[in-house]
Amino acid sequence: YLKNLKHFQKAFAAATIHDFFNLLSVAVLLPLEIAFGLLEKTAQSFASLLYGSSTGLSYSSPVKAAIKPFASALNSLVTNTLGLEGTAAGVVLALLAGAIIIMALGMIVKTMKVVVESHRGDIIDRILSKNGYLAILFGATLTVAVQSSSITTSLLVPLAGAGAVSLRNIFPVTIGANIGTTATALLAALAGNVSGLAIALVHFFFNIFGVILWYVHPKMREIPLRACEKLSELTAKNRLIGVLYITMVFFVIPLVLTLVF
Repeated sequence: YLKNLKHFQKAFAAATIHDFFNLLSVAVLLPLEIAFGLLEKTAQSFASLLYGSSTGLSYSSPVKAAIKPFASALNSLVTNTLGLEGTAAGVVLALLAGAIIIMALGMIVKTMKVVVESHRGDIIDRILSKNGYLAILFGATLTVAVQSSSITTSLLVPLAGAGAVSLRNIFPVTIGANIGTTATALLAALAGNVSGLAIALVHFFFNIFGVILWYVHPKMREIPLRACEKLSELTAKNRLIGVLYITMVFFVIPLVLTLVF
């Protein structure tokens, strides 16, 4: 999509809608949490009710099960065959993992292109546009099934870039993926203690409150949508803005907050 500005702009907006949902939720909920302990108190209350009612629950991701033999073989190749260990082995494995991810994303883009060219994208768009809350449920269910919100969202970005799925139809699916990604921690926490369950529930309620803030009311829904559209428009005109955004949001700000707090 880098060569086609129109496609790049749509894909970039679809890729950043998840960011703006989280950033805006943090901007509202963090001050409330500091002042009133909103998430902590809500999570602790529900943890006290849930703990002990279900224990020992577990879920095995079909995606992880499928790639585990390959990952083990790759690890064996680096550590046993090549004889690398410690930091050197970690660096090589990280580079190989990055290359595999890029190849996988490339295959996803090619697959989605075939889907779009065969007009299946129109079918997907119609399904997602029927009911936003069903789209949220769809995103959550798919993410719980594969235990990866990245898989859910990365499938939608190429479709958005090609114009097969609108940004407004992607938004609720992304929100659902955000909720679904908390399932793993919740299942694991049910077999632990009340404190662990409360921590897992904080993540869950953060996303639920985010949905209430930025999706339920149509006017509030437009805030993250317009924010990512504006950023994608600016980035299409000047790619350095996109680089600056990624650097600040994913590296500089987290590093500064880590050092300060």
